[in-house]
Amino acid sequence: MVAEYRPHDPNQRTEDYVENIARVGHPRLTMAVPLYADVDFLHDEIVGARGAFRDTIGGLHNLALYGFTVEIRVVILALNHHRLPKLAEFIYANLPFANHVAWMGMETTGLAQQNLNRVWVDPIDYREALEAACRYLYRRRIPTSVYNLVLCALPKSLWPLA
Repeated sequence: MVAEYRPHDPNQRTEDYVENIARVGHPRLTMAVPLYADVDFLHDEIVGARGAFRDTIGGLHNLALYGFTVEIRVVILALNHHRLPKLAEFIYANLPFANHVAWMGMETTGLAQQNLNRVWVDPIDYREALEAACRYLYRRRIPTSVYNLVLCALPKSLWPLA
């Protein structure tokens, strides 16, 4: 049985949570984890929780220690689009076990809809940064995809990743 994980429960360690999931033993389970920035202050600001970057990176390493297939998911926002190439470099240097990186256009639902003025960025405005980040990971043989973006907003070089 998998225990419920409560992110703000100080009595439950992320290591215990990962260990409980590992007990399930499903051979095709992929853990898709959002990572919003390569620096702690920006990731924490985006998710609205101090220490979230540290916890996310620690959790990713715990997943790797238990042999999980790990996908990094980056939702592209006004707050982070200018750092996409730096985030790609961070992933390569610090998360070499990542099996896939998904760059995701923002879906304007839920909290995004309520904070649209703060988080929305036109995909045209980050085309070059996204292309550079994808090229960086591709050249290092890290599988990369682009989700939730229309082809007309992407450089043609990224169409095969969409």
